[in-house]
Amino acid sequence: MKRGIVERDGELSALAGAVGSAARGAGSVVLISGEAGIGKSSLVEAVRAQLPAEGRMLVGYCDDLATPRTLGPFRDLTGSVGTELTQAVTDGSDRDRLLAALRAELDWAGHPTVLAIEDVHWADDATLDALRYLARRMAALPAVLILTYRDDELDREHPLHGLLGVVSRLDPVRRLPLARLSPGAVQRLSAGS
Repeated sequence: MKRGIVERDGELSALAGAVGSAARGAGSVVLISGEAGIGKSSLVEAVRAQLPAEGRMLVGYCDDLATPRTLGPFRDLTGSVGTELTQAVTDGSDRDRLLAALRAELDWAGHPTVLAIEDVHWADDATLDALRYLARRMAALPAVLILTYRDDELDREHPLHGLLGVVSRLDPVRRLPLARLSPGAVQRLSAGS
């Protein structure tokens, strides 16, 4: 039995709305937060079904490493993006070139893009800077920037607060804090296992 998404209709509707707006050229930022294992990644994966045929989805990951990979989630995109962004990320020495390449990669009229960055609470400083840059420009791009993070791992000094502060002042931004599933939903998901 294939496991599906349950009790996330509101969140799926918000994501579908964001994708629809991006297809019309009006981008946005979506923040998906919640504890470990609550379904953030499953929700991100479900966005693929919301994309129009001409759309694309890019997913990068921040990893729980003692020394975070510089620009790790953007390095994950190499091979799935254009040569300019691939070269800018690989070279990594020219920040302005990287930021311009990121913006250009998402500014593909008629082809909405969903860029999901998973586990942003583990992002390095260079990634957080690039995301601040992108977030401020998303409204004018045919794209959706989805950021997932564990809100229960953020103390007062966590560097992610700077990015969240920038995003909170943007329009449009959609916040999707995920609640725990009901016992009935957990039972349906675990049936047959």
